[in-house]
Amino acid sequence: MRHFLIAITLFSAIHNCHAALFDGNNMKAWFEASDRVSDRRGTMDDMSEAMIMLGYIASVIDLSEGRYICGAARIPMSQSVAIVRKYVEANPTQWSMSAAGLTFIALSTALPCKK
Repeated sequence: MRHFLIAITLFSAIHNCHAALFDGNNMKAWFEASDRVSDRRGTMDDMSEAMIMLGYIASVIDLSEGRYICGAARIPMSQSVAIVRKYVEANPTQWSMSAAGLTFIALSTALPCKK
């Protein structure tokens, strides 16, 4: 539990330093852009947004795997994206929270490390 609190504090600090960078609203837009690309009706901007989403989620996994999130490195990236997307879409009241924090909470809740 202590490590989890430290991680939340870390992501809160990141969020406070770069509050205007990316939040849940951006994530929702990334998911919508990714849908348009998957449906073959996306633009180059949609492709860029989809790539940002993948890179962002992969970065949180890289920073947290083995300590706060366990198993994400062994599942398809599409599954990690689905976990994050489900969490974000189910929690619209948290869309003002940092994208890193939302991603971390979604993945650490779904793929916790055993103590």
